[in-house]
Parts: sequence; structure tokens; C-alpha cells
Amino acid sequence: MKANIAASLLSADPLNLERDLRALEAAGVPMLHIDVMDGHYVPNISIGLHTVEAIAKNTRLPLDVHLMVERPGDFLPRLRGLCAMITVTREVLTHPIKILRDIRAMGCLAGVAIEPGTDARTLRPLLPHLDHVLCMTVETGFPGQRFIDSALGNLDALHAMRQELDLPFLLEVDGSIGADNIALCAERGAAWCVVGANLFPRNGGSIAEAYAQCAAALGLQ
Repeated sequence: MKANIAASLLSADPLNLERDLRALEAAGVPMLHIDVMDGHYVPNISIGLHTVEAIAKNTRLPLDVHLMVERPGDFLPRLRGLCAMITVTREVLTHPIKILRDIRAMGCLAGVAIEPGTDARTLRPLLPHLDHVLCMTVETGFPGQRFIDSALGNLDALHAMRQELDLPFLLEVDGSIGADNIALCAERGAAWCVVGANLFPRNGGSIAEAYAQCAAALGLQ
């Protein structure tokens, strides 16, 4: 699968969310990535379920929801019918196979996310039970961090295990991705590259121009 771009709404203007949403649609972004935070697993609180519901009802784009929360199972019922992909953070899961099955039963693709410091090889027993793995290249919780180059090793390890085990799961990457490093992630097997702050210029430029730069770096334009 050729790599593509998911736009992270964590970096959108919270006072002009609909404006930015329409700009992303017009630019041709194929998917929206939404980070839901509870103030517990990470100290920040971002987009809540009420806003996810509103976004889902007012866009034609599929939603990719990353639950950065301590009790992801509590959030699943309200996400039914709203999103295409749901990702839960591996570090909080006590019964990962069960929650992956629950997500799939909702008709969503089920995945796990791992922090940059987590060894991807620890996911090996879970790989047959999931549809995608999200490799974080920053610590979860806040936008605008510096890209952690060493986290690319997790993409390499997962790509190798995917080939060894002959499994179809996809790789996703998120964390300070932009035109300067997005191709590097794709070369390591990432099918979805989540782009946040680099799609929302604050000092001139437009969302359309920023998206075009990232898409060009992936050979999409």
C-alpha cells in the first residue's frame, strides 16, 4: 500500500475548527486523525467525544481515533458508527486482545499505539489480532515536539515482523511529521503518516500549500 496522509486535528485552531476542517477537505486530505485525551494517561485534555460526534456528522472524511486514555473500553460505545479506525495505547492495556476484538466487532479497524521508548518486538503476540500499529515519534500528549529519530527503529522492527509472520497489518506513524521526514517514514513501511502542526501554518501559507508539500514528498502529487 502506498503511503498516505492523515491530518491531525490536535494542531487545528480550536476556535476555528470547522474552518480548518473545510480547508483540509478542500485540500484533498483523505483521512482525519483525532487524539482523544483524558487528562490521566497524558496530562493534556484535547478533543472530547462530543466533538468527535460533531465532526463525524459534518464531514465525509473517515476518522482515525487514537484513544490516549487510561480506560479506553469506556470510550468505545460512543464511537460506534463514527470512525473507521480506533487505536488504543498499548502501555495501558491489561487485556489487549479483548479490546481489539471489541473494536473489530464495532466494524472498525483495530490497532495499538506504542510510545517511542517501547520496544516494538513486545507486540509480537498481538500482531495477528490487530489491523494496524501506530508508532509514536514523539511522546504522547502535546503537539509541537521534536521528532525522535530513534523511534524509526520500531517501524523497521514491525516491518520485519510483518514480513516474517506474513501478516497484513498496516503501519502508521505520528509525531512531528512533515515534508522533511515523511518520505523517510514511508520508506520504512508506514502506510499512514499523521501530520499535525506542519499542516497548519501559523506564520503565513495555507493548509492547502502545506498539504501539497507533504503529498509531493510522498509522490502523491
